[in-house]
Amino acid sequence: MSSLQDPILSLHGVGSKSQARLNQLGIYSLEDFLYYLPIRYQNKTKFHSLDNSQVAEEVLIEGEISKIEESFSTNKHLIVSLRNDSKHELILRFFHLSYYQKKTALKGGYHSMLW
Repeated sequence: MSSLQDPILSLHGVGSKSQARLNQLGIYSLEDFLYYLPIRYQNKTKFHSLDNSQVAEEVLIEGEISKIEESFSTNKHLIVSLRNDSKHELILRFFHLSYYQKKTALKGGYHSMLW
């Protein structure tokens, strides 16, 4: 049976690289890991209106994808237009996008995004 004083390396899946990163955060034992709390967190439970959101404010919005474009400049990226119920539009540019993310961003679909 494990003790809270056991080294972090005793956790399944934690190797020497992970141990070094955790040690940089001050996590050396299972107890340190248990009581390590994040500095901040993202509240993904409350939707905000696009109409009332401010620039540089982190909010979760929901809207319908009205347009999807792929840009083929030097670096390939995806441009998505997201429209809310009031017909206001937010244009998002994704620079690093996986195939799965591109596939799930279907035009006309209703999605929520943390912005």
